[in-house]
Amino acid sequence: MTTTKPTRKPPTHRTGQRILAASMASAACVGIVGLVGVRVAQSSTQAEPDDDYAASTSADGYTRADLDAYAAQLNDQAQQLDKYQRQLKKTAKALNAEVAAYNEALAAGETVYVQAPADTNWVPASNSGGGGGGGQSAPQPAPQPQPQPNSNSHSS
Repeated sequence: MTTTKPTRKPPTHRTGQRILAASMASAACVGIVGLVGVRVAQSSTQAEPDDDYAASTSADGYTRADLDAYAAQLNDQAQQLDKYQRQLKKTAKALNAEVAAYNEALAAGETVYVQAPADTNWVPASNSGGGGGGGQSAPQPAPQPQPQPNSNSHSS
């Protein structure tokens, strides 16, 4: 049971819609022609040889020599940052190896001694890892002697 009757009404184009479509198309054409013209003008100015390479300036007033020197500085800094990144990766690998060895020793039930940190306010974390042999806590520093009051008695 197919019907030959369309289910939608055919679109009716009004004159206003046609004018709007034509004006949009012409505006797009004008925009494209303008863009092509600007590109041609830019390419013709770039094709001219630069007679005074060192004295040519940017919009900010910097010369090419200034910009080249700045680029060299950025390149040097990038190399320094790469070197620093390699050092950080090397240190991280060493620290991860130490942590892995510490964790293996704890898992094996061995007594593990840890170097006390320089910070005297440091409080060791409780060892609630469930292992029976756990690590020893860091030794506490000896208490500092209290200053004694001066017992200089002067009679005046």
